Amino acid sequence: MEYLLVEPEFPINLGSVARVLMNFGIRHLHIVNPKCKLDDKEVKMFAKKAYSLVQNAKVYDTMDDAINKIKPNLVIGTTGVHDRFRKGIMRKNIALKDAKAKLERKGKFLIVFGREGTGLNRHESGLCNFFITVPTSNKYPVMNLSHAVAVVGYELEYENVAKKKNKVRNIDKVGNIKYIYNMFNSFVDVLAGKTRLRKSNKIKQSFKNVISRGMPTPTEANSLIAVFNRAKTVIGKEFKDNPGKK
Repeated sequence: MEYLLVEPEFPINLGSVARVLMNFGIRHLHIVNPKCKLDDKEVKMFAKKAYSLVQNAKVYDTMDDAINKIKPNLVIGTTGVHDRFRKGIMRKNIALKDAKAKLERKGKFLIVFGREGTGLNRHESGLCNFFITVPTSNKYPVMNLSHAVAVVGYELEYENVAKKKNKVRNIDKVGNIKYIYNMFNSFVDVLAGKTRLRKSNKIKQSFKNVISRGMPTPTEANSLIAVFNRAKTVIGKEFKDNPGKK
């Protein structure tokens, strides 16, 4: 996914857009005829560690020039105005969530954000294959540029970011989670046999739900295992042998 800003005017917005894009793992930024200086101190201030995106941004004279050089399979415009250019230039707007399925196919897609004040003009709108829109209040439908980029970026990129983070947190492959479940279940069985513990199966399922939602890191899982192993030693013979294999 490639992101293009058309004539961004305010340094604060440009800096904020760069920061948002880096939040979602975007490495490239394209800009058409920027109306503010890319080295403005406010751009640097609001971009923070993402200022490198602005420094390395590809700058074009026109949107036509950008499309010719990027060579995307599809050009997708963004808009908060639903009835602009009624005479056929603007294609039907598609809600962001509905457009996501179209963009999951292989290919290079260019997401275009228009000017802060006037959006895309008639010619630029005609270069887009279709438009996506974020559902907003009718009382104020047009979003700030950096806010719009944040919402669109989150919806289109968060799964890729989440997959990378989940790989770090995946401990199920080494069997720790299964071991924790089995150990806890054995404790519940011992207590059920010695006390009036009711609904033991529900308790087991509740514990499993909590651990599953928590997605414990290897360090957290090992801490739980250490406590269970110590408790097993204290309980002794009443604990079932081999509740699970680490």
